[in-house]
This record gives sequence, structure tokens and C-alpha cells, in this order.
Amino acid sequence: MPFRMPRPTKEQSRGQRIAAASNRGLGPKLNFVGDERAATPITLPQFTIMAEALPDDNSAKAAAIVKLRIIRAGRDAWQEIAKSESFEAWVQIGAALVIGKQHALRLSRGNAPWGRNYCREFAAWAAQMGFAPMRASDRSYAIALSENLGSITAFRAGLSDRERGRLVTAQSNVKRWKASTEHRRHQCPSDLKRRATMHWRRFFATFRMLEPKERGKLWHASLAEMAGL
Repeated sequence: MPFRMPRPTKEQSRGQRIAAASNRGLGPKLNFVGDERAATPITLPQFTIMAEALPDDNSAKAAAIVKLRIIRAGRDAWQEIAKSESFEAWVQIGAALVIGKQHALRLSRGNAPWGRNYCREFAAWAAQMGFAPMRASDRSYAIALSENLGSITAFRAGLSDRERGRLVTAQSNVKRWKASTEHRRHQCPSDLKRRATMHWRRFFATFRMLEPKERGKLWHASLAEMAGL
């Protein structure tokens, strides 16, 4: 005769139903006889964004948290750079890499961003923060973009929308800005005077169109700027 499994008793069936319900998240984990099972520990992967511990001082801790946020924003922008490359994304990347540069200079005890010790510390930081796949030249241009962001932003403001749209990468912006700086440096003084006179006349032509109250505000602001020259 074929072998048949014995039918479970009513108590065993009840225990199996309780165990099934508990294992669906409705209570503690139970086995088929209704005894509670020990939970299996779960280990989640950890990502270390910064090896250094946060300082005890509140102001220093706040500054460290700001740095962490800048690094995360730059890392996220770098991870999405192939999908949506933009000037703003490279600004975020450059700000994060400047923190890495300062970190490497501090650990290598160097005064300039070069040398074996500096390169080793910066490479270790870049690998830890997720910037390892980036080319060294792109890192350098991104850092230069961040360190000269004010001047580069002013240079971009003088361009047309079409020209600004073409300057997306850190490299293109830094190169065009440097080229414009060299061009102004080698301009003839008479050319500079001619341009200054032209812009001054345009300023007054627009200035006369303003309301008297607005004229006073703008005039005082202009005098304050000229006092700083």
C-alpha cells in the first residue's frame, strides 16, 4: 500500500495557521507548533560619507554638517552628469571637490595642491566620496570653476543666452573666462577709455528716464561703488 502522511491534528492545524499569520507580519514570528522563533539579524550595507568624526563644538559641528551636504550634492550631481549636464551641476561638483582639496592639503601638510602626498590623500578622498571615475583634468577645471565662481558668473552675465547655453562644462567656462581676462589685459588704454565713455553715456541716457526717487537710490549706489575703486 502507498505511504500516506498522517493528517495533522486540530491543534497542529491551528498552530500552522497562527504561524502563517504571524509570518505575514501580523504578530511575532512563530513555528508550526506556535512557539516563538528567534529573529534572524539583518545587516544593511553602510556608506561612509566622511571618515572624520563630527567635532564636539556646536559651531564646528554645524560647519561639518554643511560640508557633508555640499559633498552629497556634488556627488549626486556627478552621478547624474551623463543624463543632465549643466553649468549648475558642475558648480555643485566643484564645491564638493574644493572640500576634498582642502582635506588633502590638511592631511598632506602641503601648501600647494601637488606632490605625492597630496595626490595620494586626494585620490583616497575622491574614491571614498564617489568621485574616483572622474578624470583628473575635469577635477581641476571643476575646482577652478568653484574657486573663481564670482568672476566666472559675472563673465557669463555679459554673454547672450545662446553663448551661455554653449558653456556647460567646467572646462569650457574656465577656458572662456580666462581667455576674456587675457584679452582685457592686453587691450589698448585708448580702447578701454572709449568703451568706458560709451557705457557711461548709455548709463546716463537710461538714468534720465527713471523717476526722481529711483534716480537718487541709483546715484548713491553708483557713488558707493566708485568710492571703492
